Amino acid sequence: MPQFEITSYLSQAFWMLISFGCLFFMVSLVIFPALNDIFAKRRRRIDDTLAKAARLNEQAEKLMHDYDAFMADATRIKNEQVRVAYADITRAGTAAEAEHDRQLRGLIQEAETKIEASKNRLEAESDKIAAVVANRLADKFFHAKGNQV
Repeated sequence: MPQFEITSYLSQAFWMLISFGCLFFMVSLVIFPALNDIFAKRRRRIDDTLAKAARLNEQAEKLMHDYDAFMADATRIKNEQVRVAYADITRAGTAAEAEHDRQLRGLIQEAETKIEASKNRLEAESDKIAAVVANRLADKFFHAKGNQV
């Protein structure tokens, strides 16, 4: 069997060292630098992406802060406008109510004056009618008694 021949061990060891040395130099000079370049590019790309993500996160936080500030200002302005509008409406309502009350008092006063005038006129007319009725009754009473006597 050739693999057990001791005379071929030395040549096999020699070619194994030559083959291993060539393979080692090829891997260390060609393959490892190429892998290192790939890993370095990958690391740079990851770092760039993480840096970009951090910048975008900072921008998003700033935008969120600005948005919150804007919303707080808008809410404050809205509340102030609602308060002013409520005060204006209340003031206008009070003024309109006072004007309506004044007009109503005027109409009531006018109606009371008309009622009083009508009352006085009716009282005067009723006094005249009562006098006429009393005269007629007296005439009838006295004429009827005069006929009986």
